[in-house]
Amino acid sequence: MSFREMEIRFASLHIPKSGGTTVGAVLKDWLGNGCVYTYPSQNVGQYHADAIGPFQCLHGHYISGIHEFPVSGLPLTTVFREPLELACSIYHFQRSLIRSQGAIHFSGNRYTVPIYIDGTQVRQFNDLDTFIGEMGKLYGLFLPYELNEKNYISVLNSRFFLTGVYSRLEEYIQTLAAFLNREVPPRIPHLNINGNERPVPSSQAVRNFYDNHSFDVELYRYVESRFDLQKALILKNRKR
Repeated sequence: MSFREMEIRFASLHIPKSGGTTVGAVLKDWLGNGCVYTYPSQNVGQYHADAIGPFQCLHGHYISGIHEFPVSGLPLTTVFREPLELACSIYHFQRSLIRSQGAIHFSGNRYTVPIYIDGTQVRQFNDLDTFIGEMGKLYGLFLPYELNEKNYISVLNSRFFLTGVYSRLEEYIQTLAAFLNREVPPRIPHLNINGNERPVPSSQAVRNFYDNHSFDVELYRYVESRFDLQKALILKNRKR
């Protein structure tokens, strides 16, 4: 049975630089006003969910908007990106903000300089190797749970009805369409994509990154292996 038939609400978590802008546009096309964006720029994050009226889907970044809503009981979906690709894409996206707007951190309804994260001023980064070398936890920044080596499988299996991977974004959208009993867009948009992502990290920086992010790699590989099973089950249920 699909969400459309059950009228169950869910939350779509947008991990930055992982196809979330595209997924949000497709959800908005499918659900109209039933899909509520919770990005700060939409001036929604400051409101409690009960104040925005009926919705079927909340879509946005967990750490800057969607955390204002009671998502703990909602079924969740998201798209993961390979850890090193994600780290590098975040770097290039932030560099593009510096070039175009003079800042890299979004606060309230404007971009600000100097750079603040959680109220603490941080120094501006200069090179890709340094940036990915100093990056701490990755996926944990963007999800509503403290995932760790002991609980990540149970959390993903119990809370997320569908987890996709960025390298198979169109398949994820096709599977989500089947689950929601919606038509796949004739042309899936690819939005908010960085341009030429150069430079690339050095070989030593890549080795160091994977050494420091072994859990992120383990989590990603689990999501990657799980997707085909989820897809098969959803498509099978739709045929019934």
